Amino acid sequence: MIAAGPTCRKKDQLAAIRHWLLENHAAFRKVLQKAAIRKTFSGFDGNSLTRPPKGFPKEHPALDLIQCRQWGLSTTLPAETALEADFAATLIRHFKLAAPVVNALNTPIAATLSTKKKVLFGLD
Repeated sequence: MIAAGPTCRKKDQLAAIRHWLLENHAAFRKVLQKAAIRKTFSGFDGNSLTRPPKGFPKEHPALDLIQCRQWGLSTTLPAETALEADFAATLIRHFKLAAPVVNALNTPIAATLSTKKKVLFGLD
């Protein structure tokens, strides 16, 4: 199995992605709909909630994306693929295809991780 996507274990990261998707769902869907991604990966697995997360709109064009608990692409290759001489190239090709999806979803996560300077004795 080859899989790529962010693993969000913290609530603030989940919320950051969901809020980002409220504004960027159309562009994100364009990336997911690229022919090479649809052909290579078995689909977008979101491990969806049964209803919208608390505080998110019930009627929104990105509702299916917002209800996800995880966002990732995956595919399963035959086991023999791992023994082929070009296996590394196969992995690289898959991860290059998945990179735009991962990069898009890492954008809001990175914003939650930015370190904030602590003020020492009221001085900047």
